[in-house]
Amino acid sequence: GPGDAGVSVVPDSLTQRILVPRPGAPPASELGRGSLGQFANDLAFERGLLGRRHAALEYETASAASNSLSLVWELTLLPPRRGGGGAAGGMLVPSRVVLVTSRDISLTAGGSAVELGCHYGLQYWRGVEEVGW
Repeated sequence: GPGDAGVSVVPDSLTQRILVPRPGAPPASELGRGSLGQFANDLAFERGLLGRRHAALEYETASAASNSLSLVWELTLLPPRRGGGGAAGGMLVPSRVVLVTSRDISLTAGGSAVELGCHYGLQYWRGVEEVGW
């Protein structure tokens, strides 16, 4: 869970869930390609968005402008079933979620702190609302 990654969930007036580094978490200088996304929040979502008529368009537009990272499914090719009829090949199935950059970014040492946004997707925020976060 989040505690294992050196982050904690704290209340926030905008989303009610923001991940922030815990005291003693690795410093930003030690964050790299494999750990960069553990501190990324969705910078496109705002309270009240889900009730708007054009919520999907507004969210996707804001996300494209403010988020540099995205979560996507990695696919695995399953072998064909034995005796599976005329199927020539296997089937692609989602195996795990991976973090990718959705546009070119350049991180330089010694600069100002920058918050990287991650596109969670409107379906995620609908799910969060359903469970009452």
